[in-house]
Amino acid sequence: MPNLPTYEDELDTRRHLVRRIRDRCRDYAELNRVVEGQEHSDRMIYHAIGDILDDFNAMAPRIGTFLAANFPNHQILIDGALSILLESSALLYSRNDLAYSHQGTQVQLRQAGDYLNIAQMFRQRYENKAKEWKVTQNMELAVGNSGSFYSAFILTYRPLWYVNSLSEYQSPL
Repeated sequence: MPNLPTYEDELDTRRHLVRRIRDRCRDYAELNRVVEGQEHSDRMIYHAIGDILDDFNAMAPRIGTFLAANFPNHQILIDGALSILLESSALLYSRNDLAYSHQGTQVQLRQAGDYLNIAQMFRQRYENKAKEWKVTQNMELAVGNSGSFYSAFILTYRPLWYVNSLSEYQSPL
């Protein structure tokens, strides 16, 4: 069960995560050539962090409730938040898809597909890392130094399960 952070710790961590997410996607006014200003407001990033925390906490196996300040791996959280932000941008760009032609000059603003592809990449990374972490943590809780019957059973009979080259049992003798 994770330790509960203080309210101040949670706010500080979320502010830090907003800066890291903005750094990761390089969302600064001086770097944006097409979009005026920042593409994602701090409010949008805060919402993405909250959404991914909700998603992670609801994901099986459920092994506790995490906030940003006690989240086990901020890289997982950042990947998930980026996927939500990019999905949101893809929705906006698909609504505002524009193909314009005037006197032989053609302009096409079709960024939705690119954003959606990148969002799917971040979503896949988030889900893989999150599930791997949760399964590992769940196994450690089950088999760890808890002294449970299950952990004693696995530690006692593990040599019988050990399979070498997928076909032969290794004898403990």
